[in-house]
Amino acid sequence: MGTIVTRKRADGKPSYLCQIAKKLGGKTVREARTFHDHKAAKAWIRQREAELDNPHSFKAATQTTHTLDDAISRYIAEYGGEVGKTNRWELSRAFERRLCRRQKGVELSARSGSDG
Repeated sequence: MGTIVTRKRADGKPSYLCQIAKKLGGKTVREARTFHDHKAAKAWIRQREAELDNPHSFKAATQTTHTLDDAISRYIAEYGGEVGKTNRWELSRAFERRLCRRQKGVELSARSGSDG
């Protein structure tokens, strides 16, 4: 069952922190969301708890999430030698600008060398 905690914002108006915890088969899903309206907070709790009662939704909520870094790392692993000049530049730019979380041991090997 969900819980609503009333909190005061910096401007003095109330905000409503909703918290849901659901356990099924040894796995736990915890979610929290903040609303400006108490009615919206109650509606979200009802809707989200109903969604989590569905076994497929619960399974999706407990699975690991993938980041942009995971996708780029997989792309490099699968197509590393076949990456063209433009793709190599875009991938290196994504890593340099920290658009994705860089993992230790992931080397942008396609970045070295040139395609003319």
